[in-house]
Amino acid sequence: MKPITNNNVALLFLCFSLCLSFLPSLTNGESNLVAQACEKAKYKDICTSSLEAEHATKDARDLATIALIAVKVATNNGSSTASYIKKILDNPKVTEPAVQETFDDCSDHYISAMQQLDDALEALVSKDYKDAKVWLGAAVTDASSCESDLKAGAGDEMELNNKNSVFLKLCTNALDILNLLASNATPSTPSN
Repeated sequence: MKPITNNNVALLFLCFSLCLSFLPSLTNGESNLVAQACEKAKYKDICTSSLEAEHATKDARDLATIALIAVKVATNNGSSTASYIKKILDNPKVTEPAVQETFDDCSDHYISAMQQLDDALEALVSKDYKDAKVWLGAAVTDASSCESDLKAGAGDEMELNNKNSVFLKLCTNALDILNLLASNATPSTPSN
């Protein structure tokens, strides 16, 4: 697994920005794509608020663009949470071995999830919705695994628990949006 770096995040954002202009329209003039995208999302409130907070959604012309933005939002949140975990692990005051082990486990899950989100983005850009769903599903599993580690681990790390909960919801919503996009795709796309 590759470590998460600022260069990886910058490259992902550049790829995302370039790809927005190449995606065809998959909707029929829906006036509110965010509402359409979030309608079937498991976590509707955070879906709507996180997407509406992104300037790029104002220029979005199709559900594919909204799906890319949802993955970007999850990636940015995951990167921030991974940085928080690294900061805690680098703190010499964290001496309790059980807490250290829980953070190490979550760090591994986040490294994996970030790579999976990168892979999901690549698949989404190439309209391979089947693979994109697999990668997003794997990112959801990693966030769920961190949640399980936090519940089973020693210590009361509410901040990481809260951050991980948001990341899990964002990944789940991105997957829900991708499922909606794939169901709207034409039979000639690789999603079948």
